[in-house]
This record gives sequence, structure tokens and C-alpha cells, in this order.
Amino acid sequence: MTSADPRVFRTQPLGFAAGGFRLAASLDLPADATPGLRVPAVLFCHGYTGHRVEAKRLFVLLARRLAARGIASFRFDHRGCGESDGDFLDFTADGLLEDVEAAIDLFDSLQAVDPSRTAVVGYSLGGVGASHAIRRRPAFRTAVLWAPVARPAIIHARLARTAEYEGWRERGYVDDRGSRVSAGYLAHCGERLTPVAWVRDFSGPILFIHGTEDTVVLPEHTDEYRAARANPQDETLMLEGADHAFSTHAHITALLERSEQWLAQRLLAG
Repeated sequence: MTSADPRVFRTQPLGFAAGGFRLAASLDLPADATPGLRVPAVLFCHGYTGHRVEAKRLFVLLARRLAARGIASFRFDHRGCGESDGDFLDFTADGLLEDVEAAIDLFDSLQAVDPSRTAVVGYSLGGVGASHAIRRRPAFRTAVLWAPVARPAIIHARLARTAEYEGWRERGYVDDRGSRVSAGYLAHCGERLTPVAWVRDFSGPILFIHGTEDTVVLPEHTDEYRAARANPQDETLMLEGADHAFSTHAHITALLERSEQWLAQRLLAG
């Protein structure tokens, strides 16, 4: 059995409430986990218009690798994303935070999770969710942030350059390639979502992974996170030639291997 073999974990579908929405989630447990025995676990936060599988199945692939190491994964869909209730129009700055907080509450209540050995992974805008998670729950041992957004207003700035932007306040949304981005998100994301400030005082080490050719979330976003931190145990892996989606097999392999190693080293000890 290899780390790529789906039999390394068994998935338990879950659901929970956040702000009037029913959110879909998955708890991936190592296939050989003993009932009643708590195991280390990782909370995953997906990106903008993403879901708990993520592009190129990145979250599932990492969950399989972790399960082979005896580590569980908790993945969830934000409101209006994946299999959760709502439309993407319901995705707001406050809603993002509310979803993360409800996910943490469920994560902490899971009998299979060892609360003393936990971590969080965030991808792109999920870096904002992960940053809020470690602020709200400093007991996380570590975090891994892939191409994390430091300034959530970049989404607003990008949409402002499109033909669909005009009249957004009156209409209540901007059509972003079929996803309606709410006026509530556009108006408040910059002031309500401040991930760089949130990570400043987290005592655990953070691994940052970013592609040098990321034109969606520029590598300077990771630089901003690093500049706010004073933890010498933090590390940054810049993947040469990788774009925002880590689009080649070699980049995906490097992303997953380093993330797996980092998390296993910090969650399987003690």
C-alpha cells in the first residue's frame, strides 16, 4: 500500500452549521486507526471559489499522504462552495470567518482528534482562513500556507479591471466568470480580513510554499507574511517556475512532499 493508495484512509462525511448555512465536510482517518484512539489531525482551508477537494485534488492528495503517516485530515466547504448550502453570493468577509470558527468548533469536538497534535493548511485565500484559525486557536502546533493571500483586496482590485465591475454596488455583486462576488465581500474584505496581523503572534512555526511564477497571488504576499513574523523556525520554499495552481506534476509532487514532511515532523512527535 502506497501513500497514493485511496485505501490508506476512510472518509467520514460530516455537516455543521455556520451562520444559517449547512456546510459539508469530510474527516479522513487513517484506515488502520483504532476506534477510540485519538490521532494527530490537520484542518484544511480552501481558496477563493474552491472546495474541500481543491484544484487538481491537492487537498485529497495531501490527506492521503498524511493518512499513510497516521494523521487525520478535516476538510470543509465554505458557504456557497463545493457541497455546502448557499450560493457564492453568500460568501462574505464575515461569513468566511464565521465558517472557519464553526469548523474549528467541530474539529475540536471530534473524538478521533488529539487536540494537542493539530495543524492547519491554507491555500491561496485559504491562507486567510488558516491565519484566522491560528489566531482563534493558538494550540495549533504549526501551519502550512500555500501561495497565501496577504491582502484580500487583490480580488477587488482584479475585478475592478473587468467590464463586469461597473454598477456592482447597485447590483450587489460582480460576475466573476460565473461566480457572483457579493458587494459585502468587495466592500469589507480589506478591513475585516487582516491575515498578516493575525499570524504575527502565533508561536508555532509556519511553512510557506509559493511559486516563483505565480501571477495571481504574487510571491510578495509570502514576503509580507514573513516580514511580520519573528520565528526563526519558519521556512519558505519557493518553487522555481511554479504558477498559482502548481500546474506541473513536478511542482505538485514537491508541494505535497514538503508539506507532508513538515507536518509529520511536527505532529508525530510527543
